[in-house]
Amino acid sequence: MQDNLAVGANVAYALGLVVLAVVPQAPQTGRGLPDAVPHALAYGVQAGLLYWAVRGSVKRDIRMVVAFFGATAFGLFTESLQLLIPYRHFELTDLLANAVGALVVSVAWIVKESMVGPRRGGQMNVDQLLVVAGEVSGDIHAGNLVAKLRELIPDLQVFGVAGERLREAGVESVARTEDLSHMGLVEVLRELPRIRAIMQELVEEAGRRRPALAVLVDSPDFNLRLAARLRKLGIPVVLYVSPQLWAWRRGRVRKVRRLAREVLCILPFESRFYEEHQVRARFVGHPLVDDIEQDRSVFAKDDHSSSRIALLPGSRTMEVRALLPTMLGALRELPSSLVSEAVLVQAPGIDGVVDDILRERGGDQRLRRVSGKERRGALAGCSLAWTASGTATLECALLNVPMVVGYRLRRLSWALASLLVNVPHVGLVNLIAGERIAPELLQNSWNTQDLVRVTKDLMTGEGLDLQKRALSEVRKRLGGPGASTRAAEAVVEHLRQGYNPSSWRLND
Repeated sequence: MQDNLAVGANVAYALGLVVLAVVPQAPQTGRGLPDAVPHALAYGVQAGLLYWAVRGSVKRDIRMVVAFFGATAFGLFTESLQLLIPYRHFELTDLLANAVGALVVSVAWIVKESMVGPRRGGQMNVDQLLVVAGEVSGDIHAGNLVAKLRELIPDLQVFGVAGERLREAGVESVARTEDLSHMGLVEVLRELPRIRAIMQELVEEAGRRRPALAVLVDSPDFNLRLAARLRKLGIPVVLYVSPQLWAWRRGRVRKVRRLAREVLCILPFESRFYEEHQVRARFVGHPLVDDIEQDRSVFAKDDHSSSRIALLPGSRTMEVRALLPTMLGALRELPSSLVSEAVLVQAPGIDGVVDDILRERGGDQRLRRVSGKERRGALAGCSLAWTASGTATLECALLNVPMVVGYRLRRLSWALASLLVNVPHVGLVNLIAGERIAPELLQNSWNTQDLVRVTKDLMTGEGLDLQKRALSEVRKRLGGPGASTRAAEAVVEHLRQGYNPSSWRLND
């Protein structure tokens, strides 16, 4: 309803100004078409500004002020351009028409808000839960969470953005996790139309089903925007797997405070960060600990080899393209006497890109690919891992496998990240340890020569043993088993609370 009003108001605005300004001028100039073109441009831009203002989900009063003055200023600019048309003079009436039109739409928006307003309240379906996982690692954590929730609430209906693990847990997929899993500031721009379409589809489905709660997992750029739109629908939000606000763009913590009932943290230092910023949060432990404990029997069956290495190029297509070619190049440079076998440990959903890279770069007879249930046992049997910087580093730590961490972006994305990110380390394992216990090869340092050099240093000296001792402390800090159970119990608390306007403003 609100979107229809916004569209209708701006269409009426644009058509009204065309009638006011273009038609009266045509007889004076005798050049109706040239005179109408710049006007049409002005009204199109003005309508776009006001449509952006009305559709905005947060700080809409500021958007309206910006749009009003922006539309009026652009009208003045285009009126000045009319001087380039023969026999055309600057018309104050046209500028007034711009201002009046913008004012009319502003008033219409205020009336619309008072009459319609955001859909807070209404009947909430306590048996409905929205879950959104925008990353493969988040899908794994969310899948474990939903499995535990079904033990507590067997009849719970769950829908949302789901990857392989969530679909296995019976989640109805409105969109696929793989469609949201992108890395890099510049790279995401190419996917914006599809991301926006997924956002709109989720909001419409949430409005139709009216779930009692939304659990948004990681992916803050997408999920915080979604949370703002869910808030308009009166749907409470819990964030599971904290956005890495402590690393960059800390100003977003104000948005989290406004939009989220609670943040369920899986890293030990995150809850302290949120408490310092007056955001309700709790540390539930890391769900990977549960996964590792469940698969211990598999690890015991896999023989350990001191000359076997693992390749973990990440879970996102762009990440794999950035890291895997260097891994393959380094493998070819290492002699069989040092590395007799290599295991390419594949995350779900990257088979196609791995196939393409192996076809382009060529493989190695020592390399074998593993995925699914085999991947963790194969990784546990390795003496060293080359890994992407995220959750895979914690997986290696829990399996007591030393590692070299790689990270590479496109040049522009790296330049922007260097300005925005404020952390001493990139690898999660190093951040938890509080020191660089695993070597990090970042951007230009992620190359074949440096990777070969660091690998030889680790495998021929005492580096592996020293890193294993440091990893034992990381495992302690990640906490014991039961993280998914604790997270599920927290979600049940919020489901039982249901929709409560007073609790909704807990973090306001």
